[in-house]
Amino acid sequence: MRKVLKRLKLNKKGFTFAECIVAIALFAIVGTLAFTMFNTATRYMSKAKKEEAKRAQAQEQALLNTFKYKEDDEVKGYIIYPSRVLQVSYILTSKGNVPQYSVVLNYDTDYGAVPFAVAVEKNGTPKTQYTYNITRYQVTSDKGTKRILFVYDGDIDYDLNDPEQVKDHILPLEWVKNNYKN
Repeated sequence: MRKVLKRLKLNKKGFTFAECIVAIALFAIVGTLAFTMFNTATRYMSKAKKEEAKRAQAQEQALLNTFKYKEDDEVKGYIIYPSRVLQVSYILTSKGNVPQYSVVLNYDTDYGAVPFAVAVEKNGTPKTQYTYNITRYQVTSDKGTKRILFVYDGDIDYDLNDPEQVKDHILPLEWVKNNYKN
């Protein structure tokens, strides 16, 4: 050990001024790097927690969504959503491609609007023809409560954030009861 210290010239009693300055500079650089890494890690952790909170709030709102139009706490009917909210993906099985449906809606959270997908399955078409082709879907995760929603089959589009436009795209509860099974 003594030989190593002699080779490195570290066996002397004191250090020169230049050696002290270099040691302080190295310590400052290492400290700054450590502090920067800690701040960056903290910032990314905070961002990840915020994203998780946004997603959790959107999921909670999606679970509470009944897809019905209400006016003064009275349910007027079901909202018919534009086809752009429906996403279809296909899973390859032995019987060919099987479609998987999901509806992506924006939910307002404390952090702004967050898109959230709800898995649905095709559940029928009306007995009588409506003015436009509409398909009924049921939320896949529901057990017993059977939340249903309706989606236009065509290119009908409107602003879901405008209550007046949404009001024009409603299926009355009585019409749904008379023209759909279940």
